[in-house]
Amino acid sequence: MNDPIFNKSLIYMCENNPDGSLGLIINKPMVSQNAEDILQKTGLEEIQPAPEVYFGGPVNIGMGLILHDANYEIEGTLTVSKAIALTSNKQIISDLKEGEGPQQFRFSMGYTGWGQGQLEREIENGDWLLMPADADFIFSIPDIDKWKVAATQFGIDISDLGGAAGIAWSVFPMDDPVLIPDSNKELLKECHVETFRASGKGGQHVNKTESA
Repeated sequence: MNDPIFNKSLIYMCENNPDGSLGLIINKPMVSQNAEDILQKTGLEEIQPAPEVYFGGPVNIGMGLILHDANYEIEGTLTVSKAIALTSNKQIISDLKEGEGPQQFRFSMGYTGWGQGQLEREIENGDWLLMPADADFIFSIPDIDKWKVAATQFGIDISDLGGAAGIAWSVFPMDDPVLIPDSNKELLKECHVETFRASGKGGQHVNKTESA
């Protein structure tokens, strides 16, 4: 994939359904000044240590979404797996500042979106590699190490791909994760999905809760 936005991107897939797919890039923190401005505007600068702000993708870049552990849930929270959830309701910001929010979280601006059948076609073209999701990988491994750690799980040298391939993480309804072949689009359709919708790279987010 030659798109610089997705070069060496690890995308956590939050939804895949007949209307499209939605995910968040999880290994690209925003530059310091932009992150500081966003933290100041949201009030999250009050949290110590100050959280990172991530570039979640090119769709609705002004929209805040928080990926977090599934122990926290409010109105509009999308349960992605047994361990991970996604919330865009502004209440989560208040809860985090008051110490009542999720224990593990990452704050993203924007998301990645694909239209009907688009992601499956890109997988068939070899643009993406699929791996099972892991909460420890998302929340615990330093961002600078994520790409290398992901590569080792394939047993291949990602540098052999010219640095242009993306990796998509996908959630499957199983307790023991397995490696998913990048050509198997039928398994992708089994992802646990609920209330988010995406329509291509210019897709609209139609969750009815307020965005963070």
